[in-house]
Amino acid sequence: EQVQRWLRALEACNYPFPLIKRSGPIFSQTNDWQPHPVAVDIDDDVPMSKCPGVPRLTVFTSDLHDGTRTDIPSMLADLGMNVILGGIKRSRGPFPEVFEKENISVYAGDLGRVIKKYTSHNTTLSDEDIETNFLHWKNNPTMQSVDLYFCSFPSSMCEMWLPFNKSIAFVPGHRYALGRCSVETRNKLNTRLRGMIQSTKPKHVFGALSRYDKEYMEYYFGSGPTSVLHTFETYASGFGYLYPAAFKPGPPNVFNRTEFLSVKGPSRGGLPKGVVDLRSIYNHYTGAQLQQHPGIILWVYSVMSYKLIDFYALSIPLYIPSLKYHREQGFGPDRTITWGGNYCNNTSLHTWLQKHPSSTHPLSPESLMRDDEQYWLQFSDFYTFPHITYFDSMEDLSRKIAQNDPLTIRKAMMSENKKRLDHSQQQICEALKGV
Repeated sequence: EQVQRWLRALEACNYPFPLIKRSGPIFSQTNDWQPHPVAVDIDDDVPMSKCPGVPRLTVFTSDLHDGTRTDIPSMLADLGMNVILGGIKRSRGPFPEVFEKENISVYAGDLGRVIKKYTSHNTTLSDEDIETNFLHWKNNPTMQSVDLYFCSFPSSMCEMWLPFNKSIAFVPGHRYALGRCSVETRNKLNTRLRGMIQSTKPKHVFGALSRYDKEYMEYYFGSGPTSVLHTFETYASGFGYLYPAAFKPGPPNVFNRTEFLSVKGPSRGGLPKGVVDLRSIYNHYTGAQLQQHPGIILWVYSVMSYKLIDFYALSIPLYIPSLKYHREQGFGPDRTITWGGNYCNNTSLHTWLQKHPSSTHPLSPESLMRDDEQYWLQFSDFYTFPHITYFDSMEDLSRKIAQNDPLTIRKAMMSENKKRLDHSQQQICEALKGV
């Protein structure tokens, strides 16, 4: 750590560090990534993390999503890892106190043209971009200290770090191929991922932050070697764990408010008695304020959402529309990534993408057919997390609100969150062995 601080101080003074010599191009004529040899000396006195048998690693991430760029770095920091945030958001975000943790630093230098242009999950990445990024960072002392690159949203962004020949954690938090809106770019990403799976030096880490993303990747990428996805299936622990100052759990037997809160749903009319739109009470809110309410009705719009994870981590009783409700009413736009305007916006792309021969899924995750949608919705977080109440209609919601005991549900969720945290930490530590 002292050496890293010394190097960063020299960097700030524009010290002329020696250049790294390379032989040969980064890419061959077939545009396949070609690693360069790296000699690494292991010090017997290397600092260890809180993970048994795992040294204190330096992790770099350029993630765009506020959830993944705070959730995972915070957990890694608590496990004794050093985390460098090198994305365009810098220290901006809803919880800046996370970036003040002792083991988390925000890179203040020049991020380079490629990261600066990566402003959206739909951003494309060419081979020229990858080489430009390498040339920008290759002699940077901060980058030379990095042991592991972490990418989740978008995970496909990790292609830019391949030439550095260091470990990569490829852990999709929202479809693994975001920004790859052609068959060619999808296939190229898949080819590179297969090369990473086969690599032992460096060792790479694969996983998914949701069951949906794991199954989605299995459909297009295949099973077999990709069973390593199970290694890092952390199901992000949520902001309740990450931000104890903001989300300190209240007494489990106290509900000082009687209103049930409706989120992302109808704001006027149609809501059962006792249910009000959250924004009619709060413009801004803390976790402690939400915990005073006996429940939240969340009109889900995405198959993996940090808003759901936030509420679940706070152990607030949750009410979610059922599969039957969505069969009759349809689901929101945030499920497929080939159709919607927020993603590829290509109505024919899903017909060109091929199911992997080893996939066991009978239906396509990118299809808009109602049966296909119903099949894939079952893998969503809100249908796989326990202790959530589902309703088929407004009348059914009214009955279940009246029947349920919110205190019993809260206690069950608190127990589940403790198991989830323990599981996540164990999985992370296991995955990082050998990195």
